[in-house]
Amino acid sequence: MGVKLPDDFFFGAAMSGPQTEGAWREGGKLENLWDTWSNERISDFL
Repeated sequence: MGVKLPDDFFFGAAMSGPQTEGAWREGGKLENLWDTWSNERISDFL
C-alpha cells in the first residue's frame, strides 16, 4: 500500500448496539451481519 503508519498507531472498530444485539427473530428484526458471521463461523468467536 505504501503508507507508513506510526508504530503506536492503533486501529479500532465500533458498532451500534441496537443493530448488533440479539433477538433478531423478534419485533420484525432480521438477521444482521454479526448474527450471520457468528452462526457460520462460531469457532472464530470462541
